[in-house]
Amino acid sequence: MRPICQILIDGVPASGLFMERLVSCTVTDNEGISADMVEIELDDNPPAALPRRGAVLSISMGYPGHIAFMGEFLAEEIEARALPYSLRITGKSADMGGKEKGQKERHWDDVTLGALIKEIAADHGLASSVDPALASFSYPWIGQIGESDIAFLERLADRHGAIFAIKKQTVIFAQRGAAVSPAGAALTSAVLTPSMIAPGSCSFTLSERSKYEQVIAVYMDRASGERREVTVEADPEGEGAFTIDQPYASEVEARSAATARARELQRRALNFGAQIIGDPAIRGGAPVTFAGVRPGLDGTDFIVETATHAFSKAGGYTTTLTGKIKV
Repeated sequence: MRPICQILIDGVPASGLFMERLVSCTVTDNEGISADMVEIELDDNPPAALPRRGAVLSISMGYPGHIAFMGEFLAEEIEARALPYSLRITGKSADMGGKEKGQKERHWDDVTLGALIKEIAADHGLASSVDPALASFSYPWIGQIGESDIAFLERLADRHGAIFAIKKQTVIFAQRGAAVSPAGAALTSAVLTPSMIAPGSCSFTLSERSKYEQVIAVYMDRASGERREVTVEADPEGEGAFTIDQPYASEVEARSAATARARELQRRALNFGAQIIGDPAIRGGAPVTFAGVRPGLDGTDFIVETATHAFSKAGGYTTTLTGKIKV
């Protein structure tokens, strides 16, 4: 089937001339807070009027009868090349409109993670969607000290082993590696076979650098004023202990952070990369396995970190995946 790329600019279908000049369109869908991105290449001979920066680009890709919406992006940069003439438009997924970058000083008492995220999202006119397993975590006290909202939310996500993203005007917190949306819906899974994979594009990396037997986190005991440690098991085949530098306010916080870090270290032990026939259903966070590709690795569960969907008039449609083992 012939692949299709559809582009709307500020809600209006791109003109016939725009689509005639379209050379390629690439959408990068990430698992976490790294902004989803789009890059559009146009033939600009003869030179046309420059597109407007700040325009909203709505991208869909797929095949006849199977078109998937890839996201909305703000056109941030327009690059006009001359002799020969071409245009490159790059954009990022809509975020908090720039207000999220300002540093803030504030704190919360006796607040759940779900309520905290809901409040920050509302500050920016956004909805929130938090995995119930994360939303119920309660903080006796938590401070945002000289941090932007983005930096603060990233820190919370790291502490809880969560995925933090802003998509479709919603602040999302989901369990990393769960392969489900915050609403509980399963993400589309895929089994990758040799016929789907571009020759020479598939690789697996096994690393010993992230294999630790234990993870240690430190917290301040308010009653005694002393620093105390919590230790969680990581990889039974690992050696030594990984110590988190940041001190935490309570034993519960420290244990949660140590558990999250132990899982992340285990995920780093096995990575994969592959380019496949374009599949618009595969997104960041989706589960994938391999079949008939490599003995010893077939059947291993992976989670996609980045799915790069590339449409071009010359080369058709491909999806390039990177990911880590599911833990």
